[in-house]
Amino acid sequence: MTDITEEQQKLFKEFQELNADRNMLILEQMTYNVLFDGLFATVRSRGEHLNQRTLAKIILELQDTVNTINRRLVLVELDKEIASSKLGDSLWILLEKADLI
Repeated sequence: MTDITEEQQKLFKEFQELNADRNMLILEQMTYNVLFDGLFATVRSRGEHLNQRTLAKIILELQDTVNTINRRLVLVELDKEIASSKLGDSLWILLEKADLI
């Protein structure tokens, strides 16, 4: 096995933190997608009984939140890929040591 440098250990820790951030963002993303689906199902089934102004405001707020999560997720994925690329083959060694593969 290859010796792991202190810099590689730091990068691996960053990689793990980014992976945890990614997982949380995906959960948030899924939550808001479920909210949207429910909201749109309600609109389809009771559209004429809803206050359109309130509904439009809710949809815009949800959409802004989802867009923010999506942007953060993309940035985390990019940072994770950068860390992974810097680690190279050491990533697999570190993943094995951490029992992640």
